[in-house]
Amino acid sequence: MGLGVGDLQQLFFAHTTAGDLTPRLSGYYDTTTGSKREPASYTAIATDCGLPPNDILFISDLVDELNAAQSAGMITALALRPDNKPQPESGHPTITSFAEITFP
Repeated sequence: MGLGVGDLQQLFFAHTTAGDLTPRLSGYYDTTTGSKREPASYTAIATDCGLPPNDILFISDLVDELNAAQSAGMITALALRPDNKPQPESGHPTITSFAEITFP
């Protein structure tokens, strides 16, 4: 049996150069909540988390996904990673490292 996307996400975040980040994450979502380009998918994630969308930071390297999450009310950030496809100017704040994330 192969690994699903959620399993791969957990493996990725459990083995970063900064150590295991999984205790800091509340869930792993793939296309089981719907299209990543539809605001309803992000509303479903917020509901599953039991949080209002404006309490959730969504990070992606794809502007279309960020636009959908923002339309659902989430806070967004564009991840700039080496070797990613260039993205159109979006107005989303950008990050190159999780270390850049600060909380009020």
